Amino acid sequence: MRYRVIPLLFAFLLAITGALSFSEETQAAGRMREVGGYGLVLRDSPTFAYGSLDSAVNGQIKKGQLVYINGWQIGVYHIGSLRWVAAASVQPIIDANGNPLVNYVSRQGSQYYMNGQAIQLPGRYLTEAEKFLANPDINAPITYQGGHVAEDVATEVVDTSAVRFASGEAVAATMRVTNVYNFIYLRTEPREDAPQVSYYAYPGEILTAYEVVGDRWYRIAPNVWAPRTWGNDVLLVPENVAGYAPAEYYNGGKWISIDLARQRLTAWEGNDIILSTPVKSGKYGYSTPTGVWKTYEKIPSERMSGSDYDLKDVAWTQYFTRNRIAIHAAYWHNNYNGRPGSHGCVNIPPDKAKVLFMWAPVGTTIVAHNAYVYDAQDIRDAQKWNQYNR
Repeated sequence: MRYRVIPLLFAFLLAITGALSFSEETQAAGRMREVGGYGLVLRDSPTFAYGSLDSAVNGQIKKGQLVYINGWQIGVYHIGSLRWVAAASVQPIIDANGNPLVNYVSRQGSQYYMNGQAIQLPGRYLTEAEKFLANPDINAPITYQGGHVAEDVATEVVDTSAVRFASGEAVAATMRVTNVYNFIYLRTEPREDAPQVSYYAYPGEILTAYEVVGDRWYRIAPNVWAPRTWGNDVLLVPENVAGYAPAEYYNGGKWISIDLARQRLTAWEGNDIILSTPVKSGKYGYSTPTGVWKTYEKIPSERMSGSDYDLKDVAWTQYFTRNRIAIHAAYWHNNYNGRPGSHGCVNIPPDKAKVLFMWAPVGTTIVAHNAYVYDAQDIRDAQKWNQYNR
């Protein structure tokens, strides 16, 4: 045994020397990820619009800046709305519980110091649920009591039975917007030279009409009309809702349809549409299944993680399958391009997700139909993140 002492000591000294000589980049790339605390930017770095190193650059972050780390996907940290930065460019310094992670950061009471100098951290990150509770914009009784909405706490937030958005008018027709154009103009009156309204209708969107004029114009809201044709182009076609609708369609109940092929979610009160939004469902290898379910849990501020992602404050989450596939807001991208891209859940824009959460009680029927058929582009997109291994 004594002949092994010197080699072992020599190896140990080499290991220490090697560790001390690691570059800043090696230390950053090799550490365990931290999400939910604060980090120090190590170098001037580009920021990305989507959670991948091969996505579009949308800005730059400067060396020495302090940031709140709200999410992680392979190789990148989420540091703000639609802003990601290479994980190797950020050193986590304070964890989600406020504890210093590195020896040059200390805390005395609520004050943090870096190398002995007092530092000012960015303001505490407010969850979407906290923002709502501080300034509610839906006229319904708030049932949640308390200031801070913790993660993984199920609550309705509002009395959803009091929230109804349907017009109350009888529905005369249900139409779907075709994909002839990227959008269609809506008018204030049923004529082509009438003023345009401030919003549009988009391909795949389903519209309920309360009045039809000459089989050409469909009134979809007070003083809002959609044309069925434009010249020789057909802009609206009948939607066969009966082919997938549950009993709620006929008895006036609340239900949600998810058209996977068209990547669109529609919320209904009976046969009347109250919300329609593009979605991003499960990418290749993580497909969102078709079927009929009921929501069984609602969490206003959730943390979701897997082998290649970890995201805090996933707002307005509604679970509906046994393996916990959910409808939820996606603050980390705005990439609703008609193609899937999630890990199985149904991503929708935050403003739509909030309205849906406030409107739909636990037990709302979900109908996912018209299965998405993946093509070569979808397969390539699904494999992009795999090249960034930690």
